[in-house]
Amino acid sequence: MQKLKRLLSIISFAISIMPMAFILYVEVISHQYLEASALFILCAIEILFFLLGAGLLHSASDSYERKVRIVKVSAWILFFIYLAFLVFLLFFYSQYGRAHSDWLNYHQFLSQYSYDRMNLIPFQTISAYLSDIFNPTTDLTNLSPEVSDIVKGQIRQAALLNICGNIAAFAPMGAFLPTLFKKQRKFWVFFVTILCTLVLVETAQLLLGAGFCDIDDIILNALGAVLVFMIMRLGFIKNILRKLGLHSTEVCSSPDLEPER
Repeated sequence: MQKLKRLLSIISFAISIMPMAFILYVEVISHQYLEASALFILCAIEILFFLLGAGLLHSASDSYERKVRIVKVSAWILFFIYLAFLVFLLFFYSQYGRAHSDWLNYHQFLSQYSYDRMNLIPFQTISAYLSDIFNPTTDLTNLSPEVSDIVKGQIRQAALLNICGNIAAFAPMGAFLPTLFKKQRKFWVFFVTILCTLVLVETAQLLLGAGFCDIDDIILNALGAVLVFMIMRLGFIKNILRKLGLHSTEVCSSPDLEPER
């Protein structure tokens, strides 16, 4: 049975590589694009098959130390998968308007880009999104009532997706950082790390011409990360992580953990 589980885990790991390979082929090699829904479905399939493979390998292991090592390695691999997906969305995904700089006319490009696609006024964009959700103000008087309702619904949906997407984008950081790095379990260390990361990301987007540079993105991204960080501090979550060997009093990279009796 253990040999069968190991074989199935290898097959699951192999299948988990295919969605990422397909995304790279479509977006990079063939220069086409995937719809956002298809992209997220493919990423979900990749993560699910990876977790299935890790679970099978975990159950096929006899020793506690080996089980803990599998959990830790799996957590690190998931972290890198998330980072790769995040970098792709932030800097390369064409459907999100990631048009990069014209390096031959960079100064002209940057001045025009920074004027058109940068916001340094806190809550200006968030207020506009909330206004679109609860009271769309777009002039639709020249449209029929039926078409007007459809357009208003699309405006509300786009605004809601922007808010929820920005909150969700860095939310996994609230789980990965305190789980994988012991020092990140202190709130102020975690918050400073997230804040510096977000500022660097927005600055890079400005310099590379990839999307909008918006202080409200920083606010929403940080909100999502902090919310998940606080959830990870709940007692039952800590107990689960301790049983998995991910949240002990020892340094995270140490495999020398004893099972609870």
